[in-house]
Amino acid sequence: MKSVKYDYENQQYLLSPTGKFIEAEDNEAWAEWCKKAMMTERYYYLIYDSNYGHDLENLIGTGMEKEAIEEEIKRITEETLRQHLETASVGNFTFTWDGEEVYFTCEITNINGYTTEIEGKV
Repeated sequence: MKSVKYDYENQQYLLSPTGKFIEAEDNEAWAEWCKKAMMTERYYYLIYDSNYGHDLENLIGTGMEKEAIEEEIKRITEETLRQHLETASVGNFTFTWDGEEVYFTCEITNINGYTTEIEGKV
């Protein structure tokens, strides 16, 4: 498996000094796929099929209690990331609330035992 590396802070693909895309392979490519899926709103971009991306935006303005929102974030995140056949587990969520916004992190592990952390915000 291969993917193009992405600079999430500057929101652009990484290029080599010669102007070619820098590729990620295997575990790193899987992690890139997961990060990109969690940055992509489901059904918003026609280039992706209906199984790619998340539905977290549906939680905005629901009036649900914080605990219920956190449980929905867990469910939606796991559903999103398990679309990739190499995802073995999603867990160890942490939540930080700032007014009406919630920031979260979770740990993801693939079938090779490679573990990394991803972040999100609603």
